[in-house]
Amino acid sequence: GKVTATPSIGLESFYEQYRSGDSVSECVRAVLQLLKKSEEQADAERWRRELETWESAKTRVYPIMLSQSRNQELLKELTWTPFLDLAVCYVVMISTENGQGNVKIRNTHLATWGINEEELIAQAEKNNLEQGYSLKRLDELARNTLMGEETANVNTIEEGEMYVLTNKDICYGAAKLLCEPVLKTLSGGSDFYIIPSSLHEVILLPGVSKAEKEDLNCMIREVNETMVAEEDILSDHTYFYNSQTGQVEM
Repeated sequence: GKVTATPSIGLESFYEQYRSGDSVSECVRAVLQLLKKSEEQADAERWRRELETWESAKTRVYPIMLSQSRNQELLKELTWTPFLDLAVCYVVMISTENGQGNVKIRNTHLATWGINEEELIAQAEKNNLEQGYSLKRLDELARNTLMGEETANVNTIEEGEMYVLTNKDICYGAAKLLCEPVLKTLSGGSDFYIIPSSLHEVILLPGVSKAEKEDLNCMIREVNETMVAEEDILSDHTYFYNSQTGQVEM
């Protein structure tokens, strides 16, 4: 059927451009130029081919995490499964010249592909695990980002540090919480709290006491209200990784 590709443009870099001295008009022109370029490069025919059959789509299928409470209407159309108070949905991700494109998988896709939900979930979990992950110390990531330098990945977490967990594209990377072998490896046998920074990444905090949980929840709510785009909010509270069970808990 008909395929329409619509670009989604992050505004963070344009805000930095504004803070560096460019006028609002100059920033708006830059956004419009990027929008026009993205629309010109949108290859709807390629997207149609990628989505046409299960064989062409399945290697690009990944899980994503959404808030159940914030997406009740959308979830009526999507194939999804519950994960605590979150929803695990599924997308087809396609690399483009300007970034990552994705199509959320609806029930109609499964009918078109002739597969069931179990087959979709199994393939998405396989792809998510094989994709690997990005784990970086938060302080190094913040410092190196300001300096325009690359931050090295780490493989385990240590008490007293904060870590950002996501995927290599930083696109719907919160779904790495579904990779139980990954969490077990990086935990080093220790428990840790999880701050749902956004749909795209989470922050891991080892060595935090249960008494500090409500303080973390207050911080999350404040950050969500002031710094996170409404459509990117994952949750207003922390989660907990129990190293004894190997599970994420509320």
